[in-house]
Order: sequence, then C-alpha cells, then structure tokens
Amino acid sequence: MPNGDHWEAKGGSRMMVSNDRPLKQTIGIDRSNAIDSAKHELKALDHELARNKEEQKGVDAALMDVSLFYMLSVNTFSKL
Repeated sequence: MPNGDHWEAKGGSRMMVSNDRPLKQTIGIDRSNAIDSAKHELKALDHELARNKEEQKGVDAALMDVSLFYMLSVNTFSKL
C-alpha cells in the first residue's frame, strides 16, 4: 500500500482511501542542514531589514527637508 493510504469498510465492501497530501513527517531524514540554512537565511534577512530601515529613515529625512523648503518657497512667493 502506498504511503498515506489506508483501507476502509463502507457498506460491507472494502475500499482503499488515498490522501492527497504527503505525509508531514518522514522517518530517518536528517533536517539539521535545512534548519541551519534557514537560520542563516533568517539572520541575513534581519540584517537586510535593519539596513533598509536605516535607508528609509534617511529618505524620510530628505523628504521632510524638501517639503519644508517647498512650503517656505510657496509662502515667500505668495507674499510677493
């Protein structure tokens, strides 16, 4: 019988029932390399996120400076 299949008796007859999903746990597979790889990738993503947040702070500060300069220019022009 294939993995994940089982027999059931309904209406006095036996029938094989198959699962569409694969089994969640497989015996004997060493997943330590995959776990280590995922942890390394998570650290890299955290580092990239921190770098992007710092870059975003710089962009926000530049936007604020330009906005203030624009408003000051508009006010100066309207007073003329």
